Amino acid sequence: MDKEIRKEQVDLETKERSIIEYHTFKLCKLVVESYKQKVELWEQKTKDEELIDNTPNIAERYGFRKTIIILQYLIGENGSYKFPVPQTLETALQSAGIDNQTIIDKEVAEANKYLQLARSLNERYMTLAEKQVDLTYHKLTAKSHSEGLTPDEAKRLEDICEILSSQH
Repeated sequence: MDKEIRKEQVDLETKERSIIEYHTFKLCKLVVESYKQKVELWEQKTKDEELIDNTPNIAERYGFRKTIIILQYLIGENGSYKFPVPQTLETALQSAGIDNQTIIDKEVAEANKYLQLARSLNERYMTLAEKQVDLTYHKLTAKSHSEGLTPDEAKRLEDICEILSSQH
């Protein structure tokens, strides 16, 4: 049985080269892992009450949201989207001739794990962004009263005030 699984894994590695969905899944894994490292760094800096200069911009956040949507497609959670749905990862592997259900289940479970991680990272980022806005506001406001702000800091405080006023 073990030799059979290994042979199937070798077959999978050979056949995966022609499976767009499988490559897409591997790419999504890299995006999620990269984002995870960033969020963990930001969480540590926020815990230490350090200001973060390089939080994700709107384009990066939108891109990460697309990764979540792609992972949803790959595990079959296509929800209410109104356009053609690609093959699920399971269907793509079966179409490529992988007939060992253990391998297919393992790959689908891994995709599901990364989807859950991506959702968790998205939530953590939103909480972190809120904390960073408050932290930045308080630190820069205090600095403006004591020693004055640089032009960059003044601009940043202005941007933060705009964010805060739009939330109320």
